Amino acid sequence: MTNLNKDSSTHNYVLLDDDFFQDEAELVENKNEKIKILIVDDEEEVHKVTILALDGFDYKGRLLEIISAYSAESAKEIILKNNDIACAILDVVMESDQAGLDLTKWIRDINQNKLMRIVLRTGQPGQAPEKSVIRDYDINDYKSKTELTSQKLYTLMYTALRSYEHIIILERSKIGMENVIKATKKIIGKLAFTDFLQSTLEQLTILIGVKDSVVLNLDPSLNYNIQNELISSLSTGVFSNHTIKNLDQSEFFEIAKEVIKTNISYITNSEILIYCPNKFHPTLFYVKPLSQLDDLDIHLLNIFAENISMVLDNITLNEQIRSGQSELVYRLGTVVESRSKETGKHVKRVALYSQLLAKLYGLSEEQCELIVLASPLHDIGKVSTPDSILQKPGSLDKDEWKIMQEHAQIGFNMLSGSNLILLETGAKIAGFHHEKYDGTGYPNRLKGDEIPIEGRITSIADVFDALGSKRCYKEAWPMPKVIKFIQDESGKSFDPILCQLFTDNLDQFIAIHNANQDE
Repeated sequence: MTNLNKDSSTHNYVLLDDDFFQDEAELVENKNEKIKILIVDDEEEVHKVTILALDGFDYKGRLLEIISAYSAESAKEIILKNNDIACAILDVVMESDQAGLDLTKWIRDINQNKLMRIVLRTGQPGQAPEKSVIRDYDINDYKSKTELTSQKLYTLMYTALRSYEHIIILERSKIGMENVIKATKKIIGKLAFTDFLQSTLEQLTILIGVKDSVVLNLDPSLNYNIQNELISSLSTGVFSNHTIKNLDQSEFFEIAKEVIKTNISYITNSEILIYCPNKFHPTLFYVKPLSQLDDLDIHLLNIFAENISMVLDNITLNEQIRSGQSELVYRLGTVVESRSKETGKHVKRVALYSQLLAKLYGLSEEQCELIVLASPLHDIGKVSTPDSILQKPGSLDKDEWKIMQEHAQIGFNMLSGSNLILLETGAKIAGFHHEKYDGTGYPNRLKGDEIPIEGRITSIADVFDALGSKRCYKEAWPMPKVIKFIQDESGKSFDPILCQLFTDNLDQFIAIHNANQDE
């Protein structure tokens, strides 16, 4: 317990790190960790007397580790290496008449340590009047050396440590709430269900440290069947090597039944089962933390559980809106194609080709989804094109071709200016998928990267499908001829990077074509 070495040091035990769910017993009640007390005085006898007076002292079962410093400067070095010192007893007069006062200012203002309890102790009370010191310095007590008897030192120490304990709990609560808010914010930004699951597990890992975890997407009928086995890839620890196909196969089945029945998550100090009731995606997160949780941890996790349930509700609502939008877009696209005697499979194939090309190009998941949903609108402008032109079995004359070309600008005008990002994406596709990379396309003769990527992608997808399909004015081209045309038009009609990606992944495009043949 004692340490009289003037150059003494101790291990750096991090009291408050980013993980606010660190076990409170480790902070306050862990009997294996001693509570650090710093004695700063230039008289060695004072150290000996203090250590003797506190011999055998414990706070809630924890003994003291007394660290000695014989000057304000050496105290600074010790404090920099130990940010978990609970209490410091400082002499006022050491290497200067107010060394202890200057050290107090340094601790609070420079080192920014607001947690450590500071007791000033002086053998010359007149040197630093008590009233002015208490008023001007952020200390917790001020004592004359003569009045600190063994009993009073015991009382002072117990009071200081109790105050320190309460401050630590408040600080952890503050940091805990900040991290719950941060974690919830990161999850709120997720639009897709699988992204939500991944992000929630990531945030739980950050908050508490996860040993074993599994995510279960239940059947909406709540018959305990697992709806989606694919998300088992998110499982960790003991759950990572096997798939749970029915909830009654799990070790936590009885807990899960009660949680589902009551709609209340189950959170204890050793296991967590967060339940998110939802009409389409009822979901269970089962987690075993790395270390035991305390009451504060459990309280904060309950708040987090309520937040993610609301996020899942918002994601489901967003899915329903996006699903409704995509169905409407698809139906509009098929209506337009039916007027020109083309099948709905053309719309679907173009969407799938565009999605694949967007992924190969490295667009984000959200951009890829928007392209696949909006691409059915690529020819929406043809609603204004006369049937006599759309359904003409032969080649168009010059005037007819001029009218046909107008559909790109008309489609852009129909869809642009919307607050819906899906329709804005559709406007780019409809308006620019007939532009050519060399600037000879229509309606605006844009060139290279002036053409939005959505238009460049859909251009290849549309031409690839149109050439390989039968139309009222032509027969389907043989696949080798279609492929050669796409390759020959690299840098002319089409973006050369996209053409190379298309060529390098031909088997995937042909597989889509073969799986979605016209009936």
